[in-house]
Amino acid sequence: MFTSLYGTRWENIYCPTSNTVPTAINLAVNGTLNVAETLTAEYSYKDADSDVEGTSSYQWYRADDALGTNEIAIPAASSLNYTLTINDIGKYISFGVTPIALTGALTGLEARSTYVGAVGTASTNIVRINEFHYDNAGTDVNEFVEIRIIGNLGSQPADLSQYSVSLYNGTDQSFYFTETLDNLIQTCDASNCYYVLDSITIQNGAPDGIALSGPSGLLEFLSYEGIFTAGNGIASGVLSVNVGVFESSSTNVNGAIEKSQAGAWSVTANSNTKGSENSL
Repeated sequence: MFTSLYGTRWENIYCPTSNTVPTAINLAVNGTLNVAETLTAEYSYKDADSDVEGTSSYQWYRADDALGTNEIAIPAASSLNYTLTINDIGKYISFGVTPIALTGALTGLEARSTYVGAVGTASTNIVRINEFHYDNAGTDVNEFVEIRIIGNLGSQPADLSQYSVSLYNGTDQSFYFTETLDNLIQTCDASNCYYVLDSITIQNGAPDGIALSGPSGLLEFLSYEGIFTAGNGIASGVLSVNVGVFESSSTNVNGAIEKSQAGAWSVTANSNTKGSENSL
């Protein structure tokens, strides 16, 4: 800046200097590449003019391979952390940052990490049969099967019609009812979504079973009051896994069989938790 005489008064004259935009370098993605695990991104902010960092913007990306084929920006994934969802299974993940300076030339070009993957399914509880009720004192009422899928509403499978729950009769080893999850009652909290097959008549056992399937086929085939091999449907030829507990004609109408976080089954006598987190 210098001062000059302009007409009858002095004026300040500013001489602008060049200023370069900031850059982001050394991008990396850290964490376990399995569904329900949280990835953390890191990077180094750099500005040739020593302008400090303002509020840089972040974006996570999903692709079919390490080259970025069919890349998409993951909706709402705009922080340094990203929790992998069921939609990421088999996919590759990248992190991008657009560096923004607090002063000077503000916005730089987006920098991207290399793609990491493929994302796996280490947890056996990502999609599971979570709770059910099939027998009680008096006329059977309030019968249901609940499926839980890890992740909030925004991270649920894009096509729920690829997931189904089937009810099996152990007497003839055949399924007698099946429905896809897109037609079930859905409730979600911050950590999980619950899908309830409600207002149905479930067989009372000795034994009977429940099968859960997804895009790749059978996920679970459980039974109560014994075991059997399914004769048809999605579980055809598969021996059931007995939950080990059962209801009876003295069970409370609001009771249920629940699965704990650790995977153990138990009978809840007086208060089911369908549509919400289990009480165990």
